[in-house]
Amino acid sequence: MSKAVTGNGSTPVTVVLDAADLTALGKGTIGASAVATDSVGNASSVGTASFTFDSAAPTVSTVTEATTAAITKDPISFTVTFSEALTGTVDTSSFTATNGAVTSVSQVGTSNAYTVVVTPTAGVASGSVALSLVGAGLADAAGNAVDSASLANFASQSIDTLAPTVTSVTDATTAAITKDPISFTVTFSEALTGTVGTSSFTATDGAVTAVTPGANNAYTVVVTPTAGLASGTVALSLLGTGLTDAAGNALANANLASQSIDTVAPTVTSATEATTAAITKDPISFTVT
Repeated sequence: MSKAVTGNGSTPVTVVLDAADLTALGKGTIGASAVATDSVGNASSVGTASFTFDSAAPTVSTVTEATTAAITKDPISFTVTFSEALTGTVDTSSFTATNGAVTSVSQVGTSNAYTVVVTPTAGVASGSVALSLVGAGLADAAGNAVDSASLANFASQSIDTLAPTVTSVTDATTAAITKDPISFTVTFSEALTGTVGTSSFTATDGAVTAVTPGANNAYTVVVTPTAGLASGTVALSLLGTGLTDAAGNALANANLASQSIDTVAPTVTSATEATTAAITKDPISFTVT
């Protein structure tokens, strides 16, 4: 394109490019040349110059996250890559996260990429961590501002930060006191990983002799009372060691339920008889205790 301007030879002349001109020229390095001609047609030599035109705001080009598990409880590392270098400070205030807190932001070398670490919110049974960009104070070298934007469409990570718990314990024994094996049913809030066996439980005044899985995260725990106890209580406790949910949240130890027992058989402690004679013909009265 060409532009004609008029000057007096001593004052610099400004050439204005409007929006249509800039659109026609496009983004990048623009070359310009000028020739001055006086009133009788004498032309000067050609003067040249160039400038860089950039009207496009920087954008996020990719977001990736390093977690390989489908669900996690641990900090999540996102890598956010921009379309060009930014001016301004890219830090934890430049991002927000659903179901988590942005705990660190660091540039990857001298690239346009940043590592954004999010620590998931505690106590969330099921949620998703997704980033949003806060563009305030960020721009490219030409001053084009970064727009705030949700980055959820690029990447997100499912989380579970709630530890499994025991939701109910029932005892099949209906008697107030028993001598027989006691069958407890222990139900957990979610499926467990790890082996739930006899080593997962302890009992006072008894031994855990069997643990079998059932439906809906329930396990039947059989305790055989200790022999020879005139009065005792079988109290069941959970040992959470080695047991977690799918996200790795550990199961805590817990006291569960109890049942009164008596495993001492009754015995005769004494027997007396009321007859004083050595030999009698009369009815004999024995007292058995």
